Amino acid sequence: LTLTALIILIFSILWIKGRALSAGERLYVDFKDVNGIRAGSAVQLMGFRIGQIEEITPQLSNPDDPYVRIKFVITEPDITIPNAATISIQQTGIIGEQFLEITPPKLRTICLSTNVHRFCTPTTMCRWF
Repeated sequence: LTLTALIILIFSILWIKGRALSAGERLYVDFKDVNGIRAGSAVQLMGFRIGQIEEITPQLSNPDDPYVRIKFVITEPDITIPNAATISIQQTGIIGEQFLEITPPKLRTICLSTNVHRFCTPTTMCRWF
């Protein structure tokens, strides 16, 4: 009974601190300034939460070019970060909660067929016009 309570306590502390215990894909991104973002903050892809930040570590090995490395995990299954995606720190809400936002590249294609034109984006969302 004591062992079970200890395990529940450990998992609760990790959950509160925002640590992911999943086998998701772990990635790194470097910033010059993280503007107060914290471990446990959300990672979003086009507004959809797909993971969370695990670690934030200052990299001071080169005093002429310091930066901050953010390690994050993608917890949603079947999500891949598109090539040439932009990762930025955004904020939302009244108190300004910060999160990582991943934005796919702005590639556009015009799909032409007979008499109907369709505007398509790489995410296969199309608008008919």
